[in-house]
Amino acid sequence: MLSKKTIVFYLLLAFSLACSNERVIFEKNDYKITINSMDDSYKGYRYYHNGSLALEEELNQEYKIDGISKSYYENGVVKMIQTYANGIKHGPEIVYYPSGNMEYKGQYDSSKMDGVWYWYSDTSKSVEFDILANYLNGKYFGSQVEIDSVSLKPIVRFYNFDELIGVLKDDMSGLGRNKVDGDLVFCMYNKNHFEVGDVFDLTIFLGHGSDTDIDLKMKIINEEDEENISPSVLKVHDYMSKVNWSLPVKKTAILNIEVNMLEKDKILYQSTLNIPLTIN
Repeated sequence: MLSKKTIVFYLLLAFSLACSNERVIFEKNDYKITINSMDDSYKGYRYYHNGSLALEEELNQEYKIDGISKSYYENGVVKMIQTYANGIKHGPEIVYYPSGNMEYKGQYDSSKMDGVWYWYSDTSKSVEFDILANYLNGKYFGSQVEIDSVSLKPIVRFYNFDELIGVLKDDMSGLGRNKVDGDLVFCMYNKNHFEVGDVFDLTIFLGHGSDTDIDLKMKIINEEDEENISPSVLKVHDYMSKVNWSLPVKKTAILNIEVNMLEKDKILYQSTLNIPLTIN
């Protein structure tokens, strides 16, 4: 059995050998690029004037950022961690305050903000976040939530590609109830004019409070009969849900969608939508 000193020696030796495999192939001012002879991997480094590391990033053979890029404050605290694919932001991004507390986190899809992003203050609070926003193709889509700095109550703004269509917020009655201005439901579907055998794809986005109960009913109405559907409501985050549904189209019909949102057993919001499915 190896002693602790022997283990430490071999670890230091391995570290030394790994470091020696890197050689500098480009250097200018405070930036340099190295190649590792073991796996032909490239890395870029930038330094502060005092010699401390400011940036390290994984590069491809064209010297474009390809992988993880990590930057640091001058005191050594991590400042930002980003993910790239061939020079384009693609994947998670996390930014920290100089204190080390997280400032925000989210992800990119081909250089555009995508999915759920969170922002935080640098001081500890009794709230989970300060701002939450959902993005699609680089634009606000669905629920954007901001915690009021005084009441600590969430204000939910519901968007359709940067267009504000509805707001949910505390009604200031002191009873913990919300009120709604505008719409909190948005539907996306592929088309409504079909040939027999085509597939109708539907996604319903729902903005709501964290304690809201969602009652969503769907019904296909045609000349012969009616078919009730009970789709699954999937939570995207605490203030937004969605429904995905597909239907092979066989005949002309109307899809009826009814949404009821309840808080404390009282109806907060109602919406009804009729989508015609027409056979050409």
